Amino acid sequence: MSKKITWKKVVEDFKDHHPKLAKQVVYWRPHDYMTILIYLKSGTKLYYNCETHESSILNDKWIHTK
Repeated sequence: MSKKITWKKVVEDFKDHHPKLAKQVVYWRPHDYMTILIYLKSGTKLYYNCETHESSILNDKWIHTK
């Protein structure tokens, strides 16, 4: 029997594999199958794939306003 994968589990997996980056997360959202889009305080956007446990930085930045 397979386990159910939720978005929360994908985020927790990201935090486990990238603890330093996890402290910089401002917002995240689902993107694709077992992949989330993450927004960091620095304005960097990246993808995280739960299957490979890899993150990929995107070229475009986003602006964080308070």
